Amino acid sequence: LKELPSNSIDLIFCDILYNTGKTFDDYEDKLGNAIEAMQWYEPRLKEMWRVIKDTGAVYLHCNYRLVHYLRVELDKVFGVDSFRNEIIWNQGSWHNLSDKKLQSAHESMLFYAKPNHRINESIADQYTDVWTLEALNQNDRFNEKVGYEGQKPIEYVERVISISSKENDLVADFFLGSGTTCVAAKKLNRNYLGCDINPRSIELTEKRLSKINPDKEKLVEKLNKFQKEKEDDTGLF
Repeated sequence: LKELPSNSIDLIFCDILYNTGKTFDDYEDKLGNAIEAMQWYEPRLKEMWRVIKDTGAVYLHCNYRLVHYLRVELDKVFGVDSFRNEIIWNQGSWHNLSDKKLQSAHESMLFYAKPNHRINESIADQYTDVWTLEALNQNDRFNEKVGYEGQKPIEYVERVISISSKENDLVADFFLGSGTTCVAAKKLNRNYLGCDINPRSIELTEKRLSKINPDKEKLVEKLNKFQKEKEDDTGLF
């Protein structure tokens, strides 16, 4: 991040570390207590805000463990007036029954932006700040799973990119993980920048990117839209 020029990125999306205290196959999710976690995040957040353009936005995905602490930290680093939304990801039905608390069925995404950022209204008017999408460990409808802990559905990231960027904009992810951000950006004809401390993350992302043909994706999307319009027209006359 320190090597990147200021005001150079249009959109940042990061599925950050949750600080679960666990070690997964591909990464360690241990940042200490919540205060120590914020101390770890602070210099990274400052750099994110520096590199984002005056028309840019930052979306950070997290869960209940850090969301309240992160909101306070982001208000401090990005500024209170830069807050736009807390987006709730309703993940549907979970089966994590406990006699101590209610089932957890949502995660959060904090959306902050520079003063001149404007969302794409033609896309955004389809959504509120509550998104209902099943997590991949519940329903992998499109065979997306690549065996990387915490992988998000591509539709989730595509919504962010469609709402807060335009074609040929630069989208960045500094917690790249399974590479979904770069994959979604390429499919939507955005430029992309991704990095991760884990070499497997980069290898996996490059492999996924090599399978994508944006022109083919757009053609399939147009065909699907045309087919749906034909179906909607059936029986109208």
